[in-house]
Amino acid sequence: MTALFWVAPTKNGESSWWVVRCACGKYELRKKLGTWPQKYGGNDMCEVCEREQEMLTGAIPHKSRRTIGERLFRWVESMKRLGLSETEIVSIRQGNITTKDKSATEIRHAIAASQGPEN
Repeated sequence: MTALFWVAPTKNGESSWWVVRCACGKYELRKKLGTWPQKYGGNDMCEVCEREQEMLTGAIPHKSRRTIGERLFRWVESMKRLGLSETEIVSIRQGNITTKDKSATEIRHAIAASQGPEN
């Protein structure tokens, strides 16, 4: 990755956004350029190259590098493994119900509580 130019400060003002170019030619916005050498040791890649490398080597990406869609997909799969139906999963998302470290029974009780008494 090569930093090309500064774009803007981040919202909290602690860092800055930079336009960077990968060796493959793709451009990305990145922040915290000062930590790159310690974090990546000169082997930093764009997201497309990282995914390609993961597919070739079978490596698991860092959690911070996973996209929102990928994290959502993994969460839905974990809910299905608990035995929850598609309708229950939709209800969890609509009701903003916390599922971390809960069993399917606990989640179902939380869904019922969030929907209130039915007429």
